[in-house]
Amino acid sequence: MIAQHHGFTVAFYGGVLTRGTGKDLDLFFIEQDQDICSIEKCLQEIAAIPEVLRYGALVDHSNEITCAIFMKNGEHIDAHFRGFGKPSHR
Repeated sequence: MIAQHHGFTVAFYGGVLTRGTGKDLDLFFIEQDQDICSIEKCLQEIAAIPEVLRYGALVDHSNEITCAIFMKNGEHIDAHFRGFGKPSHR
């Protein structure tokens, strides 16, 4: 619901999903509504979830922005915002 509120749809991926084990979970955020799409507002709302400790720096790649979301239990989630990245992001 958070992703949708900020103009994204979300897909799960990674070893946890495909093999049942892995070091992290990958979330792929895909733009659905450009008018309300905001990476930082989305991450701020995710950070307010009680189980979330914080989120890390936004890393700009050629076709996506990535960011680690650190959980209070020591695990983390890799957030991939697809279709963003160089030369600039929203």
